[in-house]
Amino acid sequence: MIGPSSLTWAQQSTATADALAAPMGLVAYTPALVERRRRTYLAGRIAAAQALRAAGCNELHVGRATNGAPVWPGGWCGSISHDDDLAVAAVAPVAGLRAIGIDLQLPFSPESDSARAVRRYALHPDDADLSVPELFALKEAGYKCLSAIGVERGLHDLRVVQGSQLQLICDGHTLECAIGALAARVLAVAWIGAETFVSHPR
Repeated sequence: MIGPSSLTWAQQSTATADALAAPMGLVAYTPALVERRRRTYLAGRIAAAQALRAAGCNELHVGRATNGAPVWPGGWCGSISHDDDLAVAAVAPVAGLRAIGIDLQLPFSPESDSARAVRRYALHPDDADLSVPELFALKEAGYKCLSAIGVERGLHDLRVVQGSQLQLICDGHTLECAIGALAARVLAVAWIGAETFVSHPR
């Protein structure tokens, strides 16, 4: 996968989420969820549990905060992303990373309604010269990463900078990030190192 070596990744198809969730004791957070949303939620939690197990964590339960964000076992950070067919999760011990965010996006045409909407509400005039789906995925990953440390900003506030490596800049916060591909989708990750977090007064 992509990102720092301390990350452990896992992926899960939504098609088999119901069958796998029952033996694991996983249930949706409310029975009112429609089938599509139930499957994506369960697939995300299954992927998260698989990533935690592979990383050596004994606690595989991932809770849910009131705002919908995952609540990771003590000593761990992580992130989940999904579309209708695939969920992916990444985890890391907080000894190495303070926070991470990931995002999975299906590619879309530069002339599509989706691209026009992203340009309107998410892109910054100084963003790096990447495709619209790549920029969108990076910003979504950065948003999740910042949100995990209590920093709430809009996607337009995050600027993608490409020098010797990709970075996200937002109000003095600097995040490392990377872009790749998974199952014909754009995959992005943003992270804050435990000892390298850069923040300056606004």
